[in-house]
Amino acid sequence: MKAKCMECNMKQRKFVLAILSFLAVIFLSLGLAACAKVVNNSDETWSMERIYNLARDNGYEGSYEDFNALFKGESGDKGDKGDKGDKGENGENGIDGVGIKSAYIDESGHLILVLTNDEEIDAGPIKSETDEKPFTEGLSYQAIKTFGKKQYLVSGIGLVAEYDVVIPDTFNGCPVVGIMENAFKGNTVIQSVTIPDSIGYIGSFAFSECSNLTSVTVGSGIERIETYAFHDCNNLTEFHISDLAGWCNVILNSAESNPLYYAHNLYLGGEIVHSLAIPESVTKIRRYTFYNGDTISNISIPDGVTQIDEYAFEGTAYLKNEANYNNGVLYIGKHLIKANATIPENYTITDNTLTIAARAFSGCQTLKSIIIPEGITRISDSSFMGCENLESVTMGKNVTVISLCAFYGCRKLSSIHIPESIDTIEPWAFFDC
Repeated sequence: MKAKCMECNMKQRKFVLAILSFLAVIFLSLGLAACAKVVNNSDETWSMERIYNLARDNGYEGSYEDFNALFKGESGDKGDKGDKGDKGENGENGIDGVGIKSAYIDESGHLILVLTNDEEIDAGPIKSETDEKPFTEGLSYQAIKTFGKKQYLVSGIGLVAEYDVVIPDTFNGCPVVGIMENAFKGNTVIQSVTIPDSIGYIGSFAFSECSNLTSVTVGSGIERIETYAFHDCNNLTEFHISDLAGWCNVILNSAESNPLYYAHNLYLGGEIVHSLAIPESVTKIRRYTFYNGDTISNISIPDGVTQIDEYAFEGTAYLKNEANYNNGVLYIGKHLIKANATIPENYTITDNTLTIAARAFSGCQTLKSIIIPEGITRISDSSFMGCENLESVTMGKNVTVISLCAFYGCRKLSSIHIPESIDTIEPWAFFDC
């Protein structure tokens, strides 16, 4: 009984494949109408190239080879040999008298085949939903040339009156690479903006005073955001990124260059960030990167990070939590991030510390002496700036760089031993000492 069923199923499968192949061959001889419900009444045989061009006109974006492959079915498994059946009689108009008399593209973009018995078959969409690009049309652009190649910058809102702006990655076939200064300044209509991966630059005041802007999404290609790009965007509540490692390296020229300054809520891959894990690939965290990230209550930083710039984590829930400090000093892993007013007068940095963040001890008026262990290779920018009562500094023998303004304004620091390992002392490192 089981063998009989298998034989029956295989016969049915072969019959269906035969019918599909038949329909495909007939279809290739038809012309498709370029708009809904317009059929091909011509007896002219269309070439495959002509059908492909028509499909392209209706939104198909694949290659000619891909289009051709759509009409080639895959071979089925070979079934058991069945008994030879009696030969049936042909109908008057071919096999069963059924063929394809016309075809058209319906309002949903589906290819519809009309059979000679007036039955219609939906052969599926010419253009898939994933190919739809919800880019905002009507923005204004300015053309530029970089290394002889034409590119575009978004220069303004243009004719757009939409609440949600999605900036395209190309315009007139050329890449959109930046947003000009003041481009959307003062706009009170837009509520969200999505910036594609192609854009690497956002100019000064680009979204300043966009009073109804609530959500900003930046692509993975962003490299630089200029001064006050999001100044006075007081209603921002969401800031979305997709590339955490890339965001750590973005140059932010002011706190208000960062949408997070007002939004407070950071989203990574669509999920709000509570626990922030810096990727292993990151070696430097630039200034203002996570400024005012209120939802960030836990942070981990890999040992490979060698530089943490000023205010990188300022305003996060983790830095605000006094329970995370030990003797007035906050460490994240092997990185010293910040000291507060409760630090002892004489302090020794933990032996396994690898990095002192920029401005870590800035303004600590109680600090009188500091011992820096041998694991530290760099005294970061403004690390001890304004420590007016600091009198004694003991540096480990592996420090190679004393950075910009490192001891600026340490007025009681009358002498300091510079180890032989030092090869760079940056400007104003000991100014006003």
